[in-house]
Amino acid sequence: MIRYDSTEQTPRPNFTLQHLLVMAGFYVFFAGAYALTISLTWKFTWPLAYRTAIDYLLKALYTLPVWYVVIYKMDKASIQAKLLAHLVLCPIYITTWFYSYYFLLDVWNIKGLSGSGRWWDVYIPLLVYTAQFALLHNYWYNQKLRFQTEQTFDLKEMFLKSEVSALKAQINPHFLFNTLNSISASVPLELENTRNMVAKLADIFRYVLMASQKEVVLLKEEIAFIKNYLDLEKERFGERLQVHYAIDEAALAIAIPPMLLQPLVENSVKHGISPSIEGGTIRLVVEVIETHLQIRIIDDGVANEATFPKNAFTKGIGLKNTALRLEKLYQTQLTVDFNVPQGLIVQFIIPMANQVAYETSNHY
Repeated sequence: MIRYDSTEQTPRPNFTLQHLLVMAGFYVFFAGAYALTISLTWKFTWPLAYRTAIDYLLKALYTLPVWYVVIYKMDKASIQAKLLAHLVLCPIYITTWFYSYYFLLDVWNIKGLSGSGRWWDVYIPLLVYTAQFALLHNYWYNQKLRFQTEQTFDLKEMFLKSEVSALKAQINPHFLFNTLNSISASVPLELENTRNMVAKLADIFRYVLMASQKEVVLLKEEIAFIKNYLDLEKERFGERLQVHYAIDEAALAIAIPPMLLQPLVENSVKHGISPSIEGGTIRLVVEVIETHLQIRIIDDGVANEATFPKNAFTKGIGLKNTALRLEKLYQTQLTVDFNVPQGLIVQFIIPMANQVAYETSNHY
């Protein structure tokens, strides 16, 4: 099973070479300040320089796993969870550093602090740990805030562009419907099939226009739209495309977002049935399961586990947009299973909310 993962769509800050150089400068500064403080009390010696280098190299090394766990892996965790993680990891960080530091000093026969002086080797790592992670968390937060600001700007820009496109597309749409109806009326009676195709095309355009103006529609309206769409596709594919419906009658009065199913059905036609010489079958299955609505689009097209693209949720528009809508509206996931012997089963479950919807026929 393949699931849509929203984290793949959410940009996260990454440390570049410049950031690593800044962190290196942080440790050089602390090491220099430490060595200078010691030199003001005792005379500077090379063993002191070696000891300082070992000290801060180990601190930098042990910072990496803590950064990976608390900042990177716990990116979406609450502040309380991150604070708890620090309370657990900080003593581990200090203890690990302490014993490995004095182990290396013993190996290279370098004298370290002794007696009560060793408490400085607890206080200073605690100070470094607190300072560095305060800086890291601040950097991470500011980077995420920058990403979110850029995303908001991009969304506003996309919204403005879509509004312009919608205005261009809706220049007197009734002219289009009236023209299609006129064409349908002028078709001779012996070409009844052509007349029906034109009428269904007009219904499709009418529904798409309505869908751009409403947040929810009745499922039976969406199903009627899908049937018109697939009927026109059957005219194109002929016997190569077979369609079956298994619709729970209790589901027809449920409100769903408009145009939720069409991208998934189109994906099955385009990538499943169309590339197959023999064609195939698409099944639309809608069931009411307790308090949820389950919808499945099943095909026996050419797709299989070996050929299905790994980036289907990021590259393809149909799966990606539907998955995003489901996550934002219902906090549910779109899943893809592989049919046997080939083909796909695309499905999702949404709660049956008591939303108000009006049939499109009231607005024609």
